[in-house]
Amino acid sequence: MNEESQNKISKPVDSSGSTMVIKADWIPSFKLPSSEAPQLQVEVVGGPMDGSRRRINKRIITIGRAKDTDFALPLDLMVSNRHASITREGEQYWLEDLKSSNGTYLSDKQIHGRVLIGPGTIFLVGQTYVEFMPQ
Repeated sequence: MNEESQNKISKPVDSSGSTMVIKADWIPSFKLPSSEAPQLQVEVVGGPMDGSRRRINKRIITIGRAKDTDFALPLDLMVSNRHASITREGEQYWLEDLKSSNGTYLSDKQIHGRVLIGPGTIFLVGQTYVEFMPQ
């Protein structure tokens, strides 16, 4: 669409029918406060539930076999009921093993405590590979 046709389409008018000029710099920018949780996506990229994915709007998400976890993996019997969590702190994301029976692995190494992760991180819980993607 060229500039001339854009101007013809978007001419606001006031109650008298006169064309109003609106400057773009008056529009406020809406940025979510850092306390607001962005949408996160977790997807199974290998294992018994391959292809399962979920988008979640929470600061802390839990992963496990229990139905009440945010990302439930009931078909993987090696996954604990509450196996791992991903926590957002500011602009950073942390993966933590929740004292699971079989551990959580990142790059073939078992994690202890919390580890910093980023977009595209793939980790292993039980026999399930999960990819983490903030949206």
